[in-house]
Amino acid sequence: MVVHLFTRQGLGSLPPPPPQEYLDENLAPKMLAVDGTLFGLALLFVLLRIYVRAVMLKTFGIDDWIMVLAAILSTVCFSLFVALTKNGVGRHAEFYTYVRPDLLSVFFQLAWWYAWIVVIAYTSIKISIAYFLLRLANHRRHWRWVLYTTIIVLLLFTIGSVLSLILQCTPIRAAWDFNLRSPFGDAVCYSPTIYRNTGVFNSVFNLFTDLLLATLPIPMVWKLQTNLKTRISLCVILGLGLFACGTAVYKIPLQYNFFDEKDFSGKGAWYYIWQQIEMNVGIIAACLPTLKPLAVNFFGAVSALTSGERYGSQYASRGTTKARTRPCISNGYLKQAERSEMPSYALEEMYARHKAGSPEGYQCPPDDGVAYAVGQRRGSSAAESDESILRQHKGIMRTTESTITIAAARLTCASNKVRVAPIDGWLSSVDSNLDVMMLKLNLAVLLGELVAGHALRRQTTIDYTSAPPNLSTLSNNSLYSTWRPRSHVLPSYGQTGDPCMHYTDPKTGLFHVGYLHEGASGATTSDLVTYSDLNPDSSPFIRAGGINDPVSVFDGSVIERGINGTPTLLYTSVSYLPIQWTVAYTKGSETQSLAVATDGGRNFTKLEHGPVIPSPPFAVNVTGFRDPFVFQSSQVDDLLKKANGTHYAIISGGVHGQGPSLFLYAEYDNEAGDFQTWEYVGQWWHERANTTWTEEGWAGRWGFNFEVGNFLALDQNGYNPEGELFVTLGAEWSFDPIVPQVSDNREMLWVAGTQSLVNGSLRFEPTMAGRLDAGRSAYAAAGKAVLSSSQASQKSGAPDRFLTYLWLTGDFYGTLDFPKAQQNWTGSLLLPRELSVGYIDVVDNELARDKGAWRVDTEHENGTLTLATLHQRIAREPLAAFKSNATNIITQPGGRRSSGARFDLSPESKHYVLSASVKFPARTNDTKAGFEILSGTHETTRIYYQFSNESVIVDRSNSSAAAATTPGINTENESGKVRLFDVPGGNSSTVETLHITIVVDGGVVEVHVNDRFALSTWIWAWYEDSRDIGFIVEGGEAEFGDVTVWEGLVDAWPQRA
Repeated sequence: MVVHLFTRQGLGSLPPPPPQEYLDENLAPKMLAVDGTLFGLALLFVLLRIYVRAVMLKTFGIDDWIMVLAAILSTVCFSLFVALTKNGVGRHAEFYTYVRPDLLSVFFQLAWWYAWIVVIAYTSIKISIAYFLLRLANHRRHWRWVLYTTIIVLLLFTIGSVLSLILQCTPIRAAWDFNLRSPFGDAVCYSPTIYRNTGVFNSVFNLFTDLLLATLPIPMVWKLQTNLKTRISLCVILGLGLFACGTAVYKIPLQYNFFDEKDFSGKGAWYYIWQQIEMNVGIIAACLPTLKPLAVNFFGAVSALTSGERYGSQYASRGTTKARTRPCISNGYLKQAERSEMPSYALEEMYARHKAGSPEGYQCPPDDGVAYAVGQRRGSSAAESDESILRQHKGIMRTTESTITIAAARLTCASNKVRVAPIDGWLSSVDSNLDVMMLKLNLAVLLGELVAGHALRRQTTIDYTSAPPNLSTLSNNSLYSTWRPRSHVLPSYGQTGDPCMHYTDPKTGLFHVGYLHEGASGATTSDLVTYSDLNPDSSPFIRAGGINDPVSVFDGSVIERGINGTPTLLYTSVSYLPIQWTVAYTKGSETQSLAVATDGGRNFTKLEHGPVIPSPPFAVNVTGFRDPFVFQSSQVDDLLKKANGTHYAIISGGVHGQGPSLFLYAEYDNEAGDFQTWEYVGQWWHERANTTWTEEGWAGRWGFNFEVGNFLALDQNGYNPEGELFVTLGAEWSFDPIVPQVSDNREMLWVAGTQSLVNGSLRFEPTMAGRLDAGRSAYAAAGKAVLSSSQASQKSGAPDRFLTYLWLTGDFYGTLDFPKAQQNWTGSLLLPRELSVGYIDVVDNELARDKGAWRVDTEHENGTLTLATLHQRIAREPLAAFKSNATNIITQPGGRRSSGARFDLSPESKHYVLSASVKFPARTNDTKAGFEILSGTHETTRIYYQFSNESVIVDRSNSSAAAATTPGINTENESGKVRLFDVPGGNSSTVETLHITIVVDGGVVEVHVNDRFALSTWIWAWYEDSRDIGFIVEGGEAEFGDVTVWEGLVDAWPQRA
């Protein structure tokens, strides 16, 4: 074989042996030092990436899995190279001739394996990068096509390359066993020229794809409205990918001359080193942009070593001594207000506009050249409707006032969003014309623009058996799983906002659930139990930044068979700020625009024309004009003498000095099918300012401005276009005195009524009203008619029904300084509810005749009445799944009790459903009866019915030990009124039985009573042992039925795992 090799290289017969010192020379240690160092660094970066994505962010995507594969292949290649050095690589070629000729075949066999495995490794790195860039190009179709094409070409190229390398000889063994080749055997192999040219072609192709993937994001970065220094600094990170291209360029001549290099195992072996360099640098460059959260924590900890003060947070005016704050009135009415993990490199345009005198942006003139961090709050001196939708990325908030903190941060603004940018929290924003996920590449800011700040020393370990520390001192993301619900709808991280834009896809039958998040994001479900994100990382399907919506995207409604039969979105497009019912309304600030679904609803493409409803009604001084809800109603068709099937829209708002209103619009030409023209019909419903349905508290106040109004028609079974008319709506109101841009209380209400023509105008008149949810954090309900033909209904056998989702804000509309960065998410949607008309047979007495959340439907001659009310219950599918998939079922015997007692068994987790019934032998004002939940040595939550005020009360006063150490954890009691009527029973009457269902899902607690009352809230129980359940009976007696607890619930997001 040795003679054959020398002949193959044109050396003829064996020459005389070289000097012994030449034969002993070994370059392997130097090669291993270079290769091992780079390999170790690359492996470290992959491990750090895994930690960030899987542990810190809980968003391990396909790009991460492919990078893990690349790391495994890199490890194999390094192992093969180590084996090569043990078999002569690093020594001169003559070593094989005169010292160890038996190793030559081993060398070529190892090289054969190495050649095709390294090709797969290269491709894995590139495909991982391509999938990462797909996140950034989420709304850029031409870039997505380039990336998908690149992935496909890479796969095809790799298959061809690997096969050509594996099959370079027939038989395959001849690739390393030269005795099978001529003149000793009849094996057929590529000639050295073909092998070399094929290798060079492969290298050139790899260089081209490296260059493409390294430079493709640069146009996105270059469009940022920021200074040149920042853009260049970001390109430095991308330049690491270009360095990999440089190694490929250097490697090509080595590969071309490989067969001409006589010292193939010595000097020529550096070719393998450059292959390893190219591969490992590629891995490092691909992993760097994902390590920002880890770097943020590191820099925060370093800062903490030199300072004992806390860095100015989103609400930096609280609990700080050095951070100077001053109020700042926002000219941006945003559904966005986020914490940032670092100073935003993206947006300084708004500050520039301020200097230029633009009406947009924050009116915060710098007074000393210090950069500002914007902390937007809702409900107090810095807030308005819909809360900051924080995510560790983005969010949505309608903001009217902000707090500017002169601290170690900088004001970062865009034409449509403003985000705070302190070190310890949430990603900053970019111009909406860029995909926000571009932020994942802003490590340049970490390396070049980190602003020094003050931070507390971070605690990284958590002991749930000991008293909690101040949670804001914990490391970011450390509380991610502590209170996170597993069976509710919320994004993978960041803040959840209003539910909206739900629809059933007419092609697939899948139900789409939407919510505000960086614009609007969503998921699909076939069973209302498990959900699949529409886009990776819960990225939005629509965001602000168009001609019609330069500032923000608010709630909207989807027409399922819209333009060309495609789901079409009518949404509120926002151009100017501020907007709140306490201040003058800016004309043109809220308009209604259209967008059409593409990619199965993964994107909604805005139509390239102006708003279809460009302004509020003429000469009406509105308080708001937003959240359109589109519906069809034969009842409205008949009254207005419109064509059957006409689409209508109610838009929520109010009139200054008069009160809240729902404005009705009708599609002008429904035959055109383009939804371009809408006719104003009138104020379909209007109430006097700050009045209420009843002062007894059965329904909240109508307030000054309506939001998120939904129109629905129901019967006893569910949705029925000919049924009784209902509206669900949010009401904004205030105690006296009203303070501009500060006063902001909310109620989530339902109302039923009738409509009629009054002086030629259609008017709605309430007949009963109540609270859709009595929880003070529950708001912004949005629903949709889900027909029996949908996938979910077909599986469960459900009839046509109306499903609604509510939002449970996690920081009380942005007014609480909750440790968001440590949790890395806030807020959630509540479980879907089925709405219908409910009927109750009761005794005819004063209790039934009162004006409340019911109406008299039928009077009977036997002294009884049938009352009608809104029937609401948890959707049948998730409730059935919770029970059928329970990992543990606890049954506690009931019986008559006059005092409380703990259950015999306790759940092992904080995820369960409890179902029980309670009978009261007499209507005694002092009686309280219910349950303790999440109870332990130091904490307990009490949920009970109290006759004295006919209320369900959630006593949270001792529910969270963390509230004593951490500002922003609200433990005020919650309550809501529900009447237990006298019901006929034989020859006498009894008090109506209280049927209660309690859902505990992490920190979310939902209380449902008698299918007509709900109260949802947060319970921030800290201790591990706070899992006990017990009976509550005080001031009398109560008879409990057997109590059943189904533990475990269901993972609503299996694909996220």
